[in-house]
Amino acid sequence: MARQVALSSIVKSFEKLSFDKQKEALVQLQVAHERSRDERRAELERELAMLGHRPSREQSRTKKAKKRISARSKKANGVINKKVKRASVKAKYRDGKTGDTWSGRGRMASWLKSKQDAGEKIEKYLLN
Repeated sequence: MARQVALSSIVKSFEKLSFDKQKEALVQLQVAHERSRDERRAELERELAMLGHRPSREQSRTKKAKKRISARSKKANGVINKKVKRASVKAKYRDGKTGDTWSGRGRMASWLKSKQDAGEKIEKYLLN
């Protein structure tokens, strides 16, 4: 409970700052967080070494390599790009009456499947 009270008081204090001061405070918090995280990681790695654990190749990457990988996965505004948007595919099949379309990729569209099950040839709905 004390932690939550402290957090809310920090947020209230933060809201009182000007935008430039907020940006500066965020940068300082980020630097402090990274330093704290690096110290904790080093501490855990020392403990693992004492237990006889050897880091794998993946774990022993240099900071420069990690930054390069990180930079590739971030957009210009710093947001991590988790989902890559795929290019849309042109319709390959179209129902003339309803206007429903299917690209020919993935599971067959239900409207086309029902027509096929009824005995119609799907080539009839193929676009040129």
